[in-house]
Amino acid sequence: MIGEGYNPMRSHMQANRWLGGAILMIGACSAQANVTASATLPLSASFTAPPCTISVPAVVYLGSIPYGTQAYPPLTITLNCPAPAKAEIYAQSLAPLVSGSTDTAEMKGADAWAQFWLEAEGAKVKLNGENNTTDSGFCLGSTSRTCSLTPKTWVDAQASAGERSAVIKFNIRYKA
Repeated sequence: MIGEGYNPMRSHMQANRWLGGAILMIGACSAQANVTASATLPLSASFTAPPCTISVPAVVYLGSIPYGTQAYPPLTITLNCPAPAKAEIYAQSLAPLVSGSTDTAEMKGADAWAQFWLEAEGAKVKLNGENNTTDSGFCLGSTSRTCSLTPKTWVDAQASAGERSAVIKFNIRYKA
């Protein structure tokens, strides 16, 4: 086999390359087979249910408000809870409440002779929910639901003509 094309160094290098690759392969397999280790990792976790979301109309237009007491078409509030969560809705008037009241707001306008409140299932909804966590909630449940509120107004005969408004903020309160 000694001839013009034969180069002993070249054959030796090719053999080393093949052998080196085999050694690396065996080394890689051997390293995986010989590695044994174990560890104990204590884990602590708290499950937090996804929060409920609330949907309310952005604006409820009452139209002309007559003197005396007037009920208006109900508005719908939707509470969407992706997981069971005992929750209620509470309302907070951004206008001052009528003196001595927790459920009737003074409507903003020319004078203080117009009042606004909401009723759920025939009972007035407390409008001081941010400070009153004991009995201000309504629409209590643990699943998604829709609740109906009836807006009502009272306007004294002494009230001046003009526009009136009230702003009510609704929030979710989770119960234990």
